[in-house]
This record gives sequence, C-alpha cells and structure tokens, in this order.
Amino acid sequence: LEQTPRQRAVHPSQQLTLEEALVLLKAGQYAQLRGQLESLIAKLCPLLEHGNKVLTLGMDWSLEKLKYRLGQCPGQSAPSKLQDDIEST
Repeated sequence: LEQTPRQRAVHPSQQLTLEEALVLLKAGQYAQLRGQLESLIAKLCPLLEHGNKVLTLGMDWSLEKLKYRLGQCPGQSAPSKLQDDIEST
C-alpha cells in the first residue's frame, strides 16, 4: 500500500521526492519540509542551471549565490559580490 506525501512526511527519516514536496507545499504543510528543504532545493540546481542556460534567464548570479549558500562549492571562497553581501549583514 503506497503512502501519500502527507503520510510519508510524518516520518522525517525518509527523504521526500520533489513531487511529494510540491504536494506538501500546495497543501500548506511547510513544517513537514523544514528538515529537508536544503537537500530538496539542491536537487533542483541542475534543472535551474540548465533552464538558465537554454532559456537565457539571467540567473547566473542568483544560482551562484544559491549553490554557495547550500554548500555546493566546497573549498571555494564566496564570490566577491556575495562576500560584500555577507559582510554588510
């Protein structure tokens, strides 16, 4: 018997799929996503990068900042514009 996203979300040890996360968002179940939000967003990065390139969305800076904030750039210092943002806060 297959569980619905709401039923699966009760068990935080199980990783949600992107589809399940979208169902939970639509249902307003934001708390169910908290522990997995970073990994879910990280799964979207390749799609966002591809869309940015193919559709010329102009999201280069935003994607760079997103990947840095998610820790997907190990050993790399913050981009200079991002460093300015960090230092000003």
